[in-house]
Amino acid sequence: MTDTIVSVIRKGGCARVTLESGKILRIPHALYIMRKLYPGRQLDTKAYNAWRRTVEYRPALDRAVKYLEGRERSRGEVIKCLQTCGYEQEAIDRVILTLEENRFLQDSRFAGLWVDARAQKLGRNRIRQELRMKGVDEETARQALNAFSEEDELEMATEQARKLLRRQDDERKLINALVRRGYSFSIAKKALQNAGKADIEAEWEE
Repeated sequence: MTDTIVSVIRKGGCARVTLESGKILRIPHALYIMRKLYPGRQLDTKAYNAWRRTVEYRPALDRAVKYLEGRERSRGEVIKCLQTCGYEQEAIDRVILTLEENRFLQDSRFAGLWVDARAQKLGRNRIRQELRMKGVDEETARQALNAFSEEDELEMATEQARKLLRRQDDERKLINALVRRGYSFSIAKKALQNAGKADIEAEWEE
């Protein structure tokens, strides 16, 4: 099918190509450079898509590897990055498989590192939520959080409580502040008691 290119907008590593038929193509920047598309020109979309399938994997893999250079990433983050750049799902699936087979991408490793870094300031509930947002499955998150014991969590919460007590003395606000950081009510209460807040009301319940 031949269609006319109406406009091309390049933004965020992706070219958004609008056709006269109303169809919109999202072309990764690397592919756009290989075969540029200009407004007013005719485009055989079937032939273009066939060509795209033959060349898309390598640029997608290069983009993923570059994305992984900065820091450890989750599987979900890499998928989202490639989708944002306009790569098709078939190419994305091949890239993910290659990265996992070569151990460049491993959610269990990512989750362990994330827990180590975030446990200094946040509780288990908040960390679990962050891992979910990163696309880490529940079982992988649970295994990573197993390394963050309740004793460790209480110690970190107590440290946070001491800092909060320097600025605030209201019991309810203190507990709410700790809960917002991902600590349970029981951990928050114990942390405040350990930090010197001895007058915690007995009726506070989780």
